[in-house]
Amino acid sequence: VQMVSGANDGSRWNTVWSLTNGKGYIIDEAPYPTIDKVRRDGHFYSSKPPLMPTILAGLAWFFRATTGWAIPHQAHIITRLILFLVNIVPFCVLVVLYGRLLERMQIGLAARLFCILVAAFGTYLTSYSVVLNNHTQAAWAAFFALYSAIRIRYDGQTAWYYFTLCGLFAAWTVANEMVAVLFALLLMGLLFWSHPRQTLKYFLPPAIVVATAYLYTTYISTGGFLPYYLYFNTDY
Repeated sequence: VQMVSGANDGSRWNTVWSLTNGKGYIIDEAPYPTIDKVRRDGHFYSSKPPLMPTILAGLAWFFRATTGWAIPHQAHIITRLILFLVNIVPFCVLVVLYGRLLERMQIGLAARLFCILVAAFGTYLTSYSVVLNNHTQAAWAAFFALYSAIRIRYDGQTAWYYFTLCGLFAAWTVANEMVAVLFALLLMGLLFWSHPRQTLKYFLPPAIVVATAYLYTTYISTGGFLPYYLYFNTDY
């Protein structure tokens, strides 16, 4: 049963399928048709950055090991379950935390309800949540990074885990949207200005871990440290 919503979605699910079936990042035999692929050394690879599908392949492997459900035979279960965990749950947490943030800012009830409704229903995140994509990942990660930074800078919450979460989510934003590099650097600079020791000790390590994982999986997949869409001489 085909439970993907197009070439973009299928490209990532193909990587998940290949990794869980011991084929690495080669998607020659993957079940879903897609134009989002490149040919290198006689094999096809997804043109999408590999880190996120690699992590989700771990989830897919776990579900197969514990329940026997696998892609593509139980795709109607596995894909929806994974999308629920990586798209819907974080998005719901985002809306709740946003509401609490507005409440602490002492914004009036009517304005607060309007802002929450806009956050919940007024963006493309709701429509993107039904497919496996990088935009929803980057959106909720950017919010969680900002939320942690606000708690540190303006609420005086300097516990180590706020710095750690801020670094982790800022790096995950970049891993899903490369243009967010400036966002992550500005956020780190803001925290370093007020809390240099905690930033170096707690913010930086998780960010480095995510960056290292991104570069490592990219290298395995492409043979270099740049994602496929930045190459201009690849045989498509």
